[in-house]
Amino acid sequence: MAALAGVRVLGMAAGAHHTLALSDAGQPYSWGLGGNGRLGHGDTEPRLLPTPIAALGPQSHLAVSCIAAGAHHSLAVTDQGALLTWGEGGGGRLGHGDIDSLVGLPRGVYTNTRTRSRALTLTLTLTRTLTLTLTLTLTLTLTLTLTL
Repeated sequence: MAALAGVRVLGMAAGAHHTLALSDAGQPYSWGLGGNGRLGHGDTEPRLLPTPIAALGPQSHLAVSCIAAGAHHSLAVTDQGALLTWGEGGGGRLGHGDIDSLVGLPRGVYTNTRTRSRALTLTLTLTRTLTLTLTLTLTLTLTLTLTL
């Protein structure tokens, strides 16, 4: 396939009317019928040849490690673990918390919140009249939300 000449393809996924390919550099490509935005190019135009999805890949700092295709929607996981979806969202299948019927560009749906706490209690008794108790609690919360 001339459009992928020189590209090392690591994975492919096929939907009902479109195909996705993933390069070893983390760049996804799509082609086929573009209805419902399933190709991820921000429009509904068909692509007859593999076309890089500009919103994803190394140049956008969103290198992709995994792709999947449904009948009318597409999914990608970045090398940082973020999940992105696009295409026809009927029934909430895109995971964006709504039932939008068309999402033409990859949009983040994965939110990860982790909280870790550590408590340290130090008790120091110097004499019968002085007791010092120190409790230190450190809580670190990291929230990653990717919205495109």
